[in-house]
Amino acid sequence: MVSRKSLPAAVQRRVRAAARHRCGYCLSPQRLLPWELEIEHLLPAARGSTDAEDNLWLSCRSCNSFKCACTP
Repeated sequence: MVSRKSLPAAVQRRVRAAARHRCGYCLSPQRLLPWELEIEHLLPAARGSTDAEDNLWLSCRSCNSFKCACTP
């Protein structure tokens, strides 16, 4: 997960809007989840990726935990 403090609010809004407020893996909509969707790296930071907007997307906690440092 990307730290919310490290991403400007405008970037967070754009990432959420681009994902249509759904998990990028299971497509669960934010409105049906008991927690906030997490902004995470599409290509893992552990593998040297950046916080570039095109490398960020939304993930529910379950999917993000399952993914770990693997690529989709």
